[in-house]
Amino acid sequence: MRILLAVGTPLVAAALWGVFAAPQAPVRVLVLTLAVKLLVFGGAVAALLATGHPRLAVALGVLALLGSVLSSPPADAAAGPVSGPVSGPAPG
Repeated sequence: MRILLAVGTPLVAAALWGVFAAPQAPVRVLVLTLAVKLLVFGGAVAALLATGHPRLAVALGVLALLGSVLSSPPADAAAGPVSGPVSGPAPG
């Protein structure tokens, strides 16, 4: 059973990440993306805590949160390019 968990857990995490949380994920639903990230990183933090590594768990949690925040586009950039006339001198 332990071998099945040791092999199966990372495979499931990788499959979920690839479908929901990867930059080019085929399914782009914010709630699912956040849930998968929380599940994967939360599980890793919990595993570090369970094995007696609280400092590493805190470091991973903080860095995962920071990386997720910094890699998210700003709210106005997520809306896409702004259409309309461009101000400034005309080309040419």
